[in-house]
Amino acid sequence: MYASVTLTDMESGVEYKVTVDTIAKGWNRIINGDVQVADRIVESLKWDDSDAESDDCVVQAGLFGEIIYG
Repeated sequence: MYASVTLTDMESGVEYKVTVDTIAKGWNRIINGDVQVADRIVESLKWDDSDAESDDCVVQAGLFGEIIYG
């Protein structure tokens, strides 16, 4: 069993569970081009040089299949 983190949308109160599978799904969606992000984010993920912005994109891509916040 993997650990998970629960994130809460402060406006709607909706809770989202983030797991290792969420991260893997988001990473793959970005790398495969299924979710469009800035080239610099793709490059940072390819080179394992991520930052808060790229990590946020991975989580959003994994949860929603698109970037919806920011």
